[in-house]
Amino acid sequence: MLMPRPPKGAARELPQGHKPRPLLALLRELTCAGSAPQVIVVTADFGHGKSLSARRLASALAHEFLTSPTASPALARPVYVRCADDFPAEHVDVKATVRRAWKRTADATGFSAALGDAGFAWPESNERFLVLLDGLDEVSLGHQQQRTLFQTLQDHTTAQHRFIVLSRPGAVLPSPELGDRVAEVQVQRFAALQIEDWLTRWNTASSDGADRGAAATPPLSLAELQRRGVADLAATPILLFMLAFTWAQYADQQEELSKATLYEHFFRQLARGKAEGDQDVHKPIRDASARLLEALRSQDLLPEGSTSIDAMLWLMARVAWEAYKLEQQQREFDSHNVEQLLRDTFGREVPKESLELIRLGLVLALQADLRASNHTILFGHKSFREFLVGYYWASQLRRMVRSREKDWGDLATKWLLGARLLGRQDQSFAFLMQLINRSVAQDKGLEWTDTDRSALVRWAEDTFNDERQQFSGAGGSRDDASLRHDQRAVLREAALAIGSLAKDSPGIKAKDEFTLRSLLAWFWLRSESVILLAPTSHLRDADLQNANLQYANLQHADLQSANLPNAHLQYANLQHADLQSANLSGAHLQNADLQHAHLQYADLQSANLSGAHLQYADLQSANLSGAHLQYADLQHANLLRANLNRVDLTYFDLQHANLQHANLQHAELVHAKLQYAKLAHANLVGARLVHAKFQYADLQYADVSDAHLQYVNLQDANLQFARVANARFTYADLSGADLCYLDLREAHLAGVILHRERTPTDPPGPELISAIFDETTLWPEGFTVPTLPTEPTPD
Repeated sequence: MLMPRPPKGAARELPQGHKPRPLLALLRELTCAGSAPQVIVVTADFGHGKSLSARRLASALAHEFLTSPTASPALARPVYVRCADDFPAEHVDVKATVRRAWKRTADATGFSAALGDAGFAWPESNERFLVLLDGLDEVSLGHQQQRTLFQTLQDHTTAQHRFIVLSRPGAVLPSPELGDRVAEVQVQRFAALQIEDWLTRWNTASSDGADRGAAATPPLSLAELQRRGVADLAATPILLFMLAFTWAQYADQQEELSKATLYEHFFRQLARGKAEGDQDVHKPIRDASARLLEALRSQDLLPEGSTSIDAMLWLMARVAWEAYKLEQQQREFDSHNVEQLLRDTFGREVPKESLELIRLGLVLALQADLRASNHTILFGHKSFREFLVGYYWASQLRRMVRSREKDWGDLATKWLLGARLLGRQDQSFAFLMQLINRSVAQDKGLEWTDTDRSALVRWAEDTFNDERQQFSGAGGSRDDASLRHDQRAVLREAALAIGSLAKDSPGIKAKDEFTLRSLLAWFWLRSESVILLAPTSHLRDADLQNANLQYANLQHADLQSANLPNAHLQYANLQHADLQSANLSGAHLQNADLQHAHLQYADLQSANLSGAHLQYADLQSANLSGAHLQYADLQHANLLRANLNRVDLTYFDLQHANLQHANLQHAELVHAKLQYAKLAHANLVGARLVHAKFQYADLQYADVSDAHLQYVNLQDANLQFARVANARFTYADLSGADLCYLDLREAHLAGVILHRERTPTDPPGPELISAIFDETTLWPEGFTVPTLPTEPTPD
């Protein structure tokens, strides 16, 4: 579907009048001869068929190009670029990327040529060709590098030369920064009718297979998926396939399925070499798994009762972790690395012929290609590698917490160092936590008990608080013993997240106010952003001045008296966080979620809270003087005695807000909504309240002196004992307001509506009963001035 990409976090709903269209047909239309020259960006979350569609389009175009009996200007020569392999890491160079892609394809077909061969030259200006850049999210490009890339692509785009970029949505620049000549296509999830159609075809194919002697599988329906709580997973095509492929294992079970469980079942099938329902076995994988199980048990790397399938899955996960480590170093993991890994793991304890058998079984289970001796090990889909990395950590952590506590540190150092687990565009951590937190492991899966999780939280807290550094474990020498090469910073980052998100965790407690800051130092040095997942953590008095905590998850965290001046907390999740007496002066809290947060006595002076969510936040006695609150939501917030001096609250929705005793001197409240707000004793001296809505608001004893109240709506508001000296009420509506003992001396009431027509059911209005006024009061034209009253003594 061709449509603008929504802002981050927005629901992907189709604009009115738009209908989804088949992706391949749409891409052909957008890049055909005669179409507008533009760069096409295709975005979708994992498993929606981006890469498959790119390969199918490239294959179809190549077939048309090669089989056409005559040359035609309508034929485009496709170039399929696998970004993870073909993109130069050091800089943006589109022409070099295309050369690498061509050479990779040539090598795969047995055509050997140097990168500089004339056959890989950039096409002539009159030759039609289409470059498909698949997997941009798998390349680490900085913000400026991405801007350069898209500008370069637009510079090279002509009527003959076109580009399609495919990526997960979070890894692409926001729409306004992409450029004017970029069209965006969003791949939609399967709708219910599409799921039903797919399942009908699957059931037919399964039935045909059973007729030919294959094992029968139970028919699937959308209703059954909904009953089992996995209909949402089925909206992602790859997960729908995995559900169908492994459904025989779920047919008799009643529990809801998690994504991690689904992937685990799928990989247990791959580790077996045959589908579960197939009575035959894959002999090479079976023999290799048996040897592997024996080797792993001899080294106590698998627990008692493990099967050969567990052994092969263990090795697949280990390979995924090692590949991920090299990927972060921008290196490839190939079959030579597999051999080295096996030698390092088993040494001389396993005969050479057994190691070769295990290697063969592994690459067969991974569906790898053995034609090239140094073939890169791939995982079919990025999410497959992500699951295996999560599984690897889950298995290693379980083995660790079931060992002696004094060995925990050494085991973590040996098996978990070398790469960063957390990544903004990576689901490995999400898979890990699903495996750790599930109630019961289904189908002989990896099982975690409450005792395991309790021990895990202890390890996580100890690891987070351990500020020692580790410089080995990634192939470096002792000469690399400098802060920038520390291996433990990313382990501490992961430990904080794991311990915080483990089921029933009481939260990780920092040993002192500098613990978290010591972790941030490594990321600051490397110009990287920490991924802080620390809900319910105990970080009281933390010293985090100028810290970069964007997108942090600090729900329910204890940050009382924390020192956070000028901290970067954009998009942070601080729901229910305890920030009482915290110093947040000058902090950057744009779009932060502070719903229900405790901010009593917090210093938010000059803080940027633009777009922040402050619904139901407790801001009693908080200092918000000079704070930026544009587009923030303060509905139902408690601002009792808060200091909002000179704050701009134009167009704000403050309905039902508690602003009693608040300081709103010279505040901008133009067009603000304050219906039913509590403003008793509030200081509104000099405030601009033009067009503001105060219906039914409580303004008893409020001081509105010198305020600008033109066109303000105060219908039925309570203004008892309020002071309005020099206030400008031009064309204000005070009908139905309670003006008992209102001090109108020096008030400007020109054009004010003081009375309204009443129905028989309306109560009598007390508009000017005992109001205080004198000869300085300016009344509306034609208004009958009441007799001067005697000034009462307020209670």
